Order: sequence, then structure tokens, then C-alpha cells
Amino acid sequence: MELEELKKSWNLLDKRLQQAPLTDEKQIARLVAACQRRTRSSMGRLKSLQRFSLLAGMPIVIALFAFIGLSLPASDEGHGTKLAVLIAFGAVSIALGAWWDWRTYKWIRNIRVDEMPIAEVSRRMTHFRQWADIEVVCVCVWTVAFSALYYWLKDWYQMPVPAQAIVIGCWAVLDGIVIYLFYKKLVYSHIDSIRKDIEELKDICTE
Repeated sequence: MELEELKKSWNLLDKRLQQAPLTDEKQIARLVAACQRRTRSSMGRLKSLQRFSLLAGMPIVIALFAFIGLSLPASDEGHGTKLAVLIAFGAVSIALGAWWDWRTYKWIRNIRVDEMPIAEVSRRMTHFRQWADIEVVCVCVWTVAFSALYYWLKDWYQMPVPAQAIVIGCWAVLDGIVIYLFYKKLVYSHIDSIRKDIEELKDICTE
């Protein structure tokens, strides 16, 4: 079934080239090659990002939580409880993050632009975009939870209210900017580029 779909989608490009005048044939061939090249390039960047997150994400998170744990004064009241909560939060974060990164990496790795029908590539990228949206929400929720945990660990809730408002406001703005720029520049820009190229290929097939 997949072989038949593959023939129907990509072979439409060959039929279009055969029916077009020589000048149009060359122009269409260049357009198809450019779309496929851009799509492969954007897909490669997404795979590289997912691979980096999968391989480097866990050591970075472990180092972060280890640093926070070591920075907690052992003489503080409730040190044991704070350390236990920190370890539990870190373990859950690492487990869920590793599972999610592996799942998304496998999905994007199995999208083969040169072998799959255009419709199948489009469907898979739609799912990937939906997962990216879910990931943004989860990252925002995790950031709020981590900020609240750090706030509690450092006893910042004992500071004067104006100081707390300044800290919370600055932290929220900084987190929002980092999350927005990261996903806008490194994830959604490539997803949108791939979607645009897929739509161009669909248009060529239907002309």
C-alpha cells in the first residue's frame, strides 16, 4: 500500500515534467529540487536538535539539580526534607524528559522526505507540530514548578513582599523570553519552512 502511495505522489511530478514545455520542465525540476533540499535541511536541523536534547539534556539537568542540592546549607532547618523533594522533582523531570525526547526523536528520524508520499510527510509533520505545541505547554508548566521549588528551597518567601514581587516578575519575564526565542528560532521556524515546502510540492503535483 505504501509503495502504491509513493508511486502516485512522487510520480505525479514526473508526469508534470513530461507534459510541460522544455523551459517549464527545467524550471519545475529546479523548484522541486530546491523544495526537497530545503525540507531535508530543516529536517536535519530538527533531528540534530532532538539528538542534542536527548544526549545532553539529561547530564545538564542532573548537573543543575546537583549544584542546587550542594548549595543548600546543611545547617538549615528542614534541609533533609528540601533535599528529598529536590531529588524527587529532579528524578521525575529527568525520566519524563528523556521519554519525551526519545519519542519525538524517533518520530522525526523516521520521516523520510525522499521515500514517503508527500501526504504522509505532511501528516507526520502535522503531528510533530502538535507535539511541539504540547511540549511548549509542558515546559512552561515545568518552569513554573521549578521556579516555585527553587523559591521554597532558598526561603525567598520570607523576603519583603515588594522584593518578592520584583524577583517573581523578573524571573517570569526572563523565562518567557528564553522559551519563546528557543522554540521560535530553533523549532517552529524549521517546522514552518517544511510545511511551506510541502505545500509547494503539493501545488506542483496538482497543476
